[in-house]
Amino acid sequence: MEKAVDRNPRIAAIVLAAGLSTRMGEQKLLLPWGNKTVIEQIAGIIHQSGLDPIIVVTGKDDDKLNSILDQVNVTRVVNAEYENSSMVTSLQKGLNAIQRKDIQASMVFLGDQPTVQEYTVRSIVEAFENSGSEIVIPSFQFHQGHPWLVKRKLWSEIRELNSKNTMQEFLSQHKKVIQYVIVDTPSVLQDMDTPEDFQKIKPV
Repeated sequence: MEKAVDRNPRIAAIVLAAGLSTRMGEQKLLLPWGNKTVIEQIAGIIHQSGLDPIIVVTGKDDDKLNSILDQVNVTRVVNAEYENSSMVTSLQKGLNAIQRKDIQASMVFLGDQPTVQEYTVRSIVEAFENSGSEIVIPSFQFHQGHPWLVKRKLWSEIRELNSKNTMQEFLSQHKKVIQYVIVDTPSVLQDMDTPEDFQKIKPV
């Protein structure tokens, strides 16, 4: 007997944006992206994709960033341990901020990945909608990318990880339940750690 799959999944978005931006030399989320900032671009794509709520996990307090986040209709969560913790703690903060009981899964975005495409997000949602898979990851030329989706039943395991764990370790432990969505865009692999990275991917 096939398991029932909800055809109208309710999916939250968690944007991991608590990094120090050390190699960039400035706050990556505030870099210009066309007539927007990087974080406005990412939030806009997520809104267009229909995910709700949108949780943005930040680190160092920044009045300008806070002001922008207030304007783009997201929930801001602070990871106070941002200076000496891993991405795991930020994801845990994001999961803990999701209060709605009807949320079935969360999609994990990187705060420095403004090339993310609405089509990619919708493809991941559609894959989850059709299969109910516990983890859905976009793949470009056999490389895992972001954003990726994790079903609610696995959230408790993520919450139990310690800061020395990595999300890649978590995914490796659950490789048997991963569904890959093949995409034809390298945007799922494109983040920006340095000024050179930003120059390569920024809009003309």
